[in-house]
Amino acid sequence: MAATLKDIAQRLNLSAATVSMILNNKSVRIPKETEELVRRTARELNYHPNRMAVSLVTKRTMNVALIVPDIQNTFFAELAKYVGDYLKTKQYNLILCSTNYDVQDDIRLLRMLRAQMVDGIIGVFTGEDPEYTREIERVLADKIGIVMMDKVVSGVTTPYVGTDNFYGGRLAGRHLVENGHRRIAVITGPLGSVSGQQRLAGCRAALEEAGVTLDASMIYEGDYQYDTGYEAGKKIAQREDVTAVFACNDMMAYGVYKAAQEAGRPIGKELSLVGFDDLRFSSMLEIPLTSVRQPVREIAARAVDILLGNLAGGAGEPADGVGGLTPPSLVVRESVVRLA
Repeated sequence: MAATLKDIAQRLNLSAATVSMILNNKSVRIPKETEELVRRTARELNYHPNRMAVSLVTKRTMNVALIVPDIQNTFFAELAKYVGDYLKTKQYNLILCSTNYDVQDDIRLLRMLRAQMVDGIIGVFTGEDPEYTREIERVLADKIGIVMMDKVVSGVTTPYVGTDNFYGGRLAGRHLVENGHRRIAVITGPLGSVSGQQRLAGCRAALEEAGVTLDASMIYEGDYQYDTGYEAGKKIAQREDVTAVFACNDMMAYGVYKAAQEAGRPIGKELSLVGFDDLRFSSMLEIPLTSVRQPVREIAARAVDILLGNLAGGAGEPADGVGGLTPPSLVVRESVVRLA
């Protein structure tokens, strides 16, 4: 049978209230030696608090859910790591959910998390659906906090954090034109997503500033997966007029690497390439990838701080405010050739 607070208190001839305050890191006037003895005894008796009972008293479960569209994507895996690590420093637990870019999965998970008693949700939602708005309103009505990442759900005012994707796309496009490229192909993210739209728009803006037109034949819609980068890369590598590619995330850029190599147009020699995310593997490639770096650690910490601040009664940031965006930076490596 599991040890209880009463068992520890009886062994040490202390009140259960005193033991509870010590183990819950509450301020209590008691000698340091006694506090250490309580903690040591709790370990010896293999004491673990009854989280359900604690939550009934505190009205907190100490659980936060993170909803991401694709846990196989290294960017979201890194995001989950940083969110989980930072939550741990705040004595919160992470519940990780992946939706495989399925809008109905997002809605299903929101319903499930309402029933599972989480304190808050950090959501990278994947599309637009009227049911999103209704379900998020139900979550908020249940006093569960929400912070959105990457996109805003229409009709709902909740805090938002993310990367300035338009600025990131502009950085990529500008770097390519500054290196003499004029025939630039773009492999987008899903054009139904805000990030996909904004990265393309930013790149287009940079090209137009340089007097370069991005026509429709140079745009290939992807889905942030390696396979779509590979398939689009095979088509692009056959086009002799294309000298450079902006892949709107690094996973698709890796697919372009393979396709270009197979076609005899190796990256960094015959074909230039810029990615987006700056994943860990991008610096390890034979020709290291130039990529737009998302400050994922900073974004993760900011999302957690805003969420927990709101749970504690603080003020959140507007859902559509520019203050929610963190500017990315360009990491220049060896995948872009300068044309004469």
